[in-house]
Amino acid sequence: LLNISSLLAVEHLPSRISGAYVAPSWNVWLISDKNGCIRTDPALSKIEYYSTANNRLNGNRVSVIHEDREKNTWILTECGLAGIRPGDDSPRIYFGENQSEAQAFYCVMESNDVLWFGADEGKIQCYHKKEQTFELFDTNTNSRVKHLIYTAEGQVLIGTEREGFLVYDSLNNRFEHYHTRNS
Repeated sequence: LLNISSLLAVEHLPSRISGAYVAPSWNVWLISDKNGCIRTDPALSKIEYYSTANNRLNGNRVSVIHEDREKNTWILTECGLAGIRPGDDSPRIYFGENQSEAQAFYCVMESNDVLWFGADEGKIQCYHKKEQTFELFDTNTNSRVKHLIYTAEGQVLIGTEREGFLVYDSLNNRFEHYHTRNS
């Protein structure tokens, strides 16, 4: 069981918690939209803080935390992705090494051996786990990709912030764009 008093001893404890995530590995993450995040490992009574203050993240606004099937943890921020391998405490930073070119990420979806990360300007970064490489997938929209859902039919539903949604047919490599109208 996690000792709450040890949580209070964490330096730079986020003053505002905007969410929580319980990973399949039973790590509990406390998420802040301004101060990074905290990982608690109840089995080891271990608490770790991730933020720009300790150079473990490139951005403090955490939108999502995801643990994939291989137990890698992904932290999505306004300044890139951080990937943490099982048993490792130090994240690897992607798309945020150079602050001026940092990419904001908002959602993640896992399908087969690919992780899809929704970003700004209609961009999706697809991470191929076996090759450990990223591939840019551009939806040709200018809106944030906020939702990604994989269907049983092999389609990907892509929800954008302002430009409706798209259906990507992975079998035929085609997009269908559905615009929403607000009155």
